[in-house]
Amino acid sequence: MNKYLVGACVFLLFGIGCNGENTTLTPGSTDDPNFQIFMEEFGNIDDGTGVMVQSMFDMMDGVFNSNPDNPPNAAGEYQISLDYDAQSQEWVGTFQTTDSQTGAGLAVTDRVQFIQGGDPVQYPDPSLVEQVKSILSMDISGEGIESATGFQNITMAVDHQPEDVLLTLNGTGGWQATLSHTGTAGTCDVSMDFASTASGVKIWGAQIDGCPTAGSLSYSGRTDIQCTGESGDTSVTGTWSVSRTFAPSGNSTTRVIHDGNIWTVETPCN
Repeated sequence: MNKYLVGACVFLLFGIGCNGENTTLTPGSTDDPNFQIFMEEFGNIDDGTGVMVQSMFDMMDGVFNSNPDNPPNAAGEYQISLDYDAQSQEWVGTFQTTDSQTGAGLAVTDRVQFIQGGDPVQYPDPSLVEQVKSILSMDISGEGIESATGFQNITMAVDHQPEDVLLTLNGTGGWQATLSHTGTAGTCDVSMDFASTASGVKIWGAQIDGCPTAGSLSYSGRTDIQCTGESGDTSVTGTWSVSRTFAPSGNSTTRVIHDGNIWTVETPCN
């Protein structure tokens, strides 16, 4: 689910610190073992973010395919409930599943509000809805996981164009996780605390499961990874920023910044 990778201090991408001062960054090697260990652990956050975004779209589908005479059933492969909160004027959905590879349990709650004609509506007309707001949280449990939680607060503008509907996502979120597991670097104790920002991420409605065509999604925060393996002990700590920008071609640029170094990887979006 790499297409959902997100992050915070976007100015870092251009060699400018968050305080506005110029910063010199040294290109890093993707063969750097610390970089590889960090990216392996960060991939778990990337996957969790993808599950949250997919849950939001599943809820939207469930509501769009319903009406007052035919209330929505649970939508999506993992959704277990979908109900309307008349007081907050939001649809509330819950999702639960188990990762087939790690055995981790995923529990998601999403509150979605549809804006049409400037006001919240319970049953929106897909051809008239102007905005969708989503407040979502996720809890992960399983062997070796002391705690793992994520959230996202997304506002999605809906632009009805003659050929398709263009969705533009903006918002913030974050992840906190403390866990122990065995990976390529050996047995690792991992602590990660990241804030996230989505800026102008554009997706065509007909390609909702495809890749964004513009915008930036990135994370910034701290990590502490302590591993013991056959090659010795490894420590990966400090502040890291990870950001991905999207292009109409379908390609994306991922930049990782840590301790004065920057890694840049051009990849097809998938």
